[in-house]
Order: sequence, then structure tokens, then C-alpha cells
Amino acid sequence: MEKRQFFRVNDVIPLILKKMPPAASALKARLMPGMLQQSFEPALADDDRLSDSNLLRMLTAIDAKLNLILARLSTRDSGLINAENYQVNLSEGGICLTLPDAYAVGDLIEIKMMLSSIPYSALLVCGLVERVQKLTEESFEVAVAFIEMEDDVREVLSRHILHRQRGMLRNQLGYLHNTDKEEI
Repeated sequence: MEKRQFFRVNDVIPLILKKMPPAASALKARLMPGMLQQSFEPALADDDRLSDSNLLRMLTAIDAKLNLILARLSTRDSGLINAENYQVNLSEGGICLTLPDAYAVGDLIEIKMMLSSIPYSALLVCGLVERVQKLTEESFEVAVAFIEMEDDVREVLSRHILHRQRGMLRNQLGYLHNTDKEEI
């Protein structure tokens, strides 16, 4: 039985992939500049003066919308404006996705990605191809292990994964709650 080191989540993420020469292994993962890296939501929730829950909800919604606008504007600067959406299986340790091109085990890949959890984050990560499986003539499942990852990048990935897991659990609980009502 294979034991995984990190939590994993299925997601759709805009990515740009680029095969790197072997000598480029000194590249380190990093947060891409221009992104708002902090949300105001925790500060709003901790503010004792904001006892009105409706006001807090409205300010949080405005904060989320401003983050979305800033994320869209900064995609131009980060080069992610032309990113293609990929269905991925993502963890703090790596990513698995289906690609039209075959990579070789051991290839070094630079991955630019936009994570949609609030606050939006753009990351540049590097990874080594660990596994390639041919699915069809025109598609390959490629598993990439992230390398040279700093703690701030790992924290952003972790926050995004937990955000996605919470959303999936909420959806499942809502579905279960709705099916229970239908049976009554």
C-alpha cells in the first residue's frame, strides 16, 4: 500500500508548462509578483467594532471581488493571461495531469499556476517528472514532484488545497442535506 505524504485534491487550474534544460535545476519555486497575497477577511472578522454580521459579510464580499479584479489584472504581468486550464490532482508535493505531449521520467519542468482560493496566488514551481503513462495516442498522464520549494510557496499550496477540500465537503454535506429533505 502506497502511503501519501500530503493531502491531495482534484481541481482545474490555469497552467503554463515549460520543459527546462537539466542545468536549470537551481530554479526555486516562488510566489509570482503582482498578486495580492493577503486578504482583509481575518482583520475584518477580528475587529470588535464590526459586530454587525451583515456588514461583515458585505465587506468580505467586496474584499473577494477586489481580489478577483487584482488577480485578473496581474495575470497579464505574470504571463498567465494565455494559460490553459488543466484538470489536475494537486498536493504540496506535486501535481498529476493529462497532457497531449509525452515527457520523459527525469525531465525538469517549470510550471506557472494560478490558484483560485482567496487571496488569488500565482506560483512558479519546478518539478521532476516521476511517472508518465500513455492513456491514448494523444494523451499522457504525467506525475511531477515539486522540487526546491520554499515554505511560503508550500503554505500557499496548502491553503489552496484546504480551501478546495472545505468547498468539496460543503457541497457533499449540502447534497446529503438536500437528499434527506427529499425522502421526507
